[in-house]
Amino acid sequence: VAAWWGPRSLSAWKDEVLAATVVCFAQLPESVAFAALAHCPPAVGLHAAWIVGLVCALGGGRPGMINGSAGALASVSASYVLPGGAGVEELFVSVIGAGAIVLIAAAFEIGSFVTLVPATV
Repeated sequence: VAAWWGPRSLSAWKDEVLAATVVCFAQLPESVAFAALAHCPPAVGLHAAWIVGLVCALGGGRPGMINGSAGALASVSASYVLPGGAGVEELFVSVIGAGAIVLIAAAFEIGSFVTLVPATV
């Protein structure tokens, strides 16, 4: 963070703020649409969007890094959440559990086993 936050030109700051604004406005309708697809209230999609953005920003960005909602995940989530919104709490718990599994896998460097998967896959 210290290296990024160091001295930058006004042009670089302008570019960063413009990019953040564009991503923000592009993410809003997508988040609300995916929340509706998953039978969740729009506020759930909006909160998910800023939380994912904050976590990825604090974790450190990389060139070409993509974060945000996925339509495939929203369509699968729709089968677990009823149209009235019942079941949203269980969806939150399952997402937090999946995140915990990813963190545990990262701690034990399980990602190194990906080299065992053939390139054709």
